[in-house]
Amino acid sequence: MSKFKNFCKSALKVILFVGVFAILLLLVMDVLVFKQHDGTLPMRNYYDLPADTVDVLFLGSSHVGVNVSTNILWDEFGIAAYNCWGAIQPIWNTYYYLKECLKTQTPKVIVVDVLGAVVSYGEYPDYQYQIKNLLGMRLSREKIESVLVSAPKEQWGNFIIGLPTFHTRYNELTQEDFEYMPWNHYTERPTIINEVSDRVTPQTIRSTDSVSKMEPLDEKQEKYLRALIELCREHSIPLELVSSPYEAGDMELARFLAIDQLTAEYDGLRFTNYNNCYQDYDIDPQQDYYDPGHFNTFGMPKYARAIGQMLVDTYDLPDRRLDTNHIWYESPDSETEDVESADSDVLNKDNVESVYTIPYRFTGDGFDKYINTGVNLFKDPDSSWTILGRIDSVVDTGDRVYFSNFVEEDGNMQGILARKVDENHVEILYGKLLGVTAEFPEDGVMTLAIVKNGSEYTVYADGKLIVDHISSPTDPFDQELLIGCEITPDGYIFRLSGTTVRNLEIFSGVMREEDILNWNPEELSAEPEPEPSAVDFVLENGFIGDGKKQYLDTGIQLYDVSDKNWYLHLVLDNYDNVSGTAISCFAEDPSNYRGLLVRQIDAETYGITVGQEYVSVSVDTRHVVFDIIKDVNHYKVYVNGELKAEIESKIRSWDGTLLVCAERLLNGEPFRYSNERVRNLEISSILPSDNEIMENYNLTNDVNIILK
Repeated sequence: MSKFKNFCKSALKVILFVGVFAILLLLVMDVLVFKQHDGTLPMRNYYDLPADTVDVLFLGSSHVGVNVSTNILWDEFGIAAYNCWGAIQPIWNTYYYLKECLKTQTPKVIVVDVLGAVVSYGEYPDYQYQIKNLLGMRLSREKIESVLVSAPKEQWGNFIIGLPTFHTRYNELTQEDFEYMPWNHYTERPTIINEVSDRVTPQTIRSTDSVSKMEPLDEKQEKYLRALIELCREHSIPLELVSSPYEAGDMELARFLAIDQLTAEYDGLRFTNYNNCYQDYDIDPQQDYYDPGHFNTFGMPKYARAIGQMLVDTYDLPDRRLDTNHIWYESPDSETEDVESADSDVLNKDNVESVYTIPYRFTGDGFDKYINTGVNLFKDPDSSWTILGRIDSVVDTGDRVYFSNFVEEDGNMQGILARKVDENHVEILYGKLLGVTAEFPEDGVMTLAIVKNGSEYTVYADGKLIVDHISSPTDPFDQELLIGCEITPDGYIFRLSGTTVRNLEIFSGVMREEDILNWNPEELSAEPEPEPSAVDFVLENGFIGDGKKQYLDTGIQLYDVSDKNWYLHLVLDNYDNVSGTAISCFAEDPSNYRGLLVRQIDAETYGITVGQEYVSVSVDTRHVVFDIIKDVNHYKVYVNGELKAEIESKIRSWDGTLLVCAERLLNGEPFRYSNERVRNLEISSILPSDNEIMENYNLTNDVNIILK
């Protein structure tokens, strides 16, 4: 008996050890496994959804994951849609994704983008795409079958077990890797991966009319496309085959004809090739694409609305925005609830009063001009406000932003943005990348009203209601409303625009429709010409830096008005052991370096930056005399009386002052201290002639004695 007890104890210990080891191994695998938003995660997160969550299931490659916005389908149509996809996904992976998806959901419609059936991947796609399209699936018969057709035999074990493909990722782990644990569930609507980009890359979109004959599908692709069609029919679920419009090659266009022919074999099956009809949905190949296959922020809403309208016109889909039991339902009460914050006293729905009025008619130059209103509209995401504005259709130069309180960063594109998108239309982006366009009236002046009530948006254009209480919650972010440009999350101004904003007023709270329609602001005068600061300066007794903390701030702003004139005379002692900054009035702006900078490189070389152009000069004297003339945007650089460079360089204004023996960061802190020896520095608004430069150089009394 004692032996049996001992055996049982030993067996129990072994079982416990194996159990604990297995649990720990699974946890380690959950940490190490790839978390790719363009693969693995869409399938992995699908398992977390409760039953009866997905009414429309989208399957395919990045033409689904990047081009189809489930946010717009929900917010504008009430469609509960999910994108289950992987980058460069062959049709056989799409087939097995569908088999796996039908285990936990019963969609009312399935939409498949057929790119994976027309692009030739060979027998198997690249290894990185095998990972993206296999590792998100849980271990099952379907996963094993998918592995067998997706990878060569020697890699089957790696993908079925999983661990061999990611066991070396220890040095790559990020915080996100520890967020996908068994007890964490991800049930949010999936957002499209490329929502963050509004880069414009013009494309050429051709229809199937541009090819003369059909190209048959690869045997393997046709086999699994037919299997997918049959699987939908077995489950009595309608199937829509689509292809988002893209810059397709001849072979792909010819294979679309093969899909047309294949589709005709099945009663009731439809293939919508948007390459043949994209014009019907105002998709503009010159403006709406990020790259040859994917929409940017201009094109995404158009394609989503085309898909959404097709679905609601064809199928009896419930509006899940009204379904209080649905996991994605958003309560109106929670959306408009007041939240105490730094801005809630100013931007609350009950206190309607003006908090900002533009001081003059703004006309941007597309280069330098913009206005910062100082009003942060999204510090409290539940705040309420009303924007009223009048804008011109004419855009003279530069980009086309009217006003923005908009964040553009990876995975988080949100806020409010008004911009001109073509000759006759303005687009208003609001909330989490929802958008609407409006046509300018004949006189070219549009009145806009944007109302935010908690997380609901209402938009009027020339007295017409074009967005009616659409919900789109945002996250808090710390930026201010700008006129004539945008700003990066790091604080850099970009997309300076040549737009005209005649009036703009921001009100706290939700303004009544009657007051919005009766808003009639006075005509504002043009922007007053800026008064440039004085530039007259003479350095008494010279200056020597110590290379540690000693520098001189002259207080002179050379670029507070970008096109003002000045003349600078500088004399340096040139010693072999000295290198560093002599003078600087230079914006250390990674997005737009600009200004004036004179640096000694070595005993015989100096580098001079004027505007945004760099000049390198050689010297062979113990004293070096620099004369720099700025005439609007034209620079002349003289060294020891000799003209070394003539440069045209227009730059954006900034308020930094001229420093001696140091430079300045954008936050105002000095850095790059030097031990340069500056004998003389004079600045004047009077510009000398070439002869005067030479005469001054020949004078013997223009070198002061340095006091040590």
